[in-house]
Amino acid sequence: MLRRAILVLALFTAAVTGFGTPASAADTSVPGSYAVGYVDASVSASGRSFSARIYYPAATAGQNAAVAAGRFPAIAFGHGFLQGVSKYYGTMSHLASWGFIVAAPTSQGGLAPSHSGFADDLNAQLTWLVAQDTTAGSRFNAHVTTGKLGLSGHSMGGGASVLAASRNPAVTTVANLAAAETNPSAATAAASVRVPMMLVAGRRTGPRRSRATSGPSTTASLRPSSCAPSAAASTAASSSPRRCSATAARSPGLRSSPSPAGC
Repeated sequence: MLRRAILVLALFTAAVTGFGTPASAADTSVPGSYAVGYVDASVSASGRSFSARIYYPAATAGQNAAVAAGRFPAIAFGHGFLQGVSKYYGTMSHLASWGFIVAAPTSQGGLAPSHSGFADDLNAQLTWLVAQDTTAGSRFNAHVTTGKLGLSGHSMGGGASVLAASRNPAVTTVANLAAAETNPSAATAAASVRVPMMLVAGRRTGPRRSRATSGPSTTASLRPSSCAPSAAASTAASSSPRRCSATAARSPGLRSSPSPAGC
């Protein structure tokens, strides 16, 4: 269910920005047409260094497989608080089967993560992937659609993806699930995001807290009633901003509420 939700989100925002194939064109509950490869990489970019697991469309399935012919949009995916990246392998693989390169930094996995640092890591991951497109000898050489960069994530990683988007004008779409409030505030940062964004949460999803090294989070899950790109999304897309129904939060003006302990 998680992977289908995120895929539908990615494809919906794709339809708004020209990111890829509209979700309505196929049954996204099943794997896409690409075999899936994966690799563990050491990432160093923008002054950040960390390891990452990367899934991608492949010529044949398996670890270290060659990338499939063509260029593919890139997504940086943020894990949840105290959730290993391995929890999201299914989600990432599913997205890769539909033609996305999906990379998840393993950083900020401890009890006191830096949300701001995690946002910088997500942006550094995208910067690294863009650089790989022109790096001789890289498996991703000539395989990254550098003008189509997305951010995604779950819980803490969802909130961090919003922070990252507010700092990175190269990002063209944001789509995540059950995004948690962060410190600094993802809800506040969302007001400055100028690309289509969709945040989805279940109606029974309770408020969440994501801990941060900079102090306790004044929290909220970024909870929903409607979804729309920010008012200035049209600066990043040829069409005007579009709304969607469903359990999703809006950018700007994400609602917050008091939070119990736990993430």
